[in-house]
Amino acid sequence: MTSQVYSNLPASSIDATKDFFENMFNQRVAISENEFNAIIGYFQKKTPNKEAANALALAVIQGSVEQNLPPMEILDQFKRLPQDQIDTYLAYFLNLSRYPTSLVGLSNIPTVSKYVSRSILP
Repeated sequence: MTSQVYSNLPASSIDATKDFFENMFNQRVAISENEFNAIIGYFQKKTPNKEAANALALAVIQGSVEQNLPPMEILDQFKRLPQDQIDTYLAYFLNLSRYPTSLVGLSNIPTVSKYVSRSILP
């Protein structure tokens, strides 16, 4: 009986693992420079941290390529969303290409019932 290990990483062997890490940042994605700049610019406007904006933009580009979706269509969908829904949509989009054991989540601050809060001593 064999057990199958699920992961977001490619199938492993020593050579495949070595190749994966040697070529991690050499993956080629075919999008135009204008599309690339538009997506990077959008995320740089949304966050003050330039490195985080670049990482989000690259994740969206890679996710759209993996799902055979045009990156500009994804950007247009982000632009149409209200500000408070962008984080949720981005998490769902990134989770489409991830295995369920390592999903991206959002912080959720639950509201406390007034009946529960009055029974808790300060």
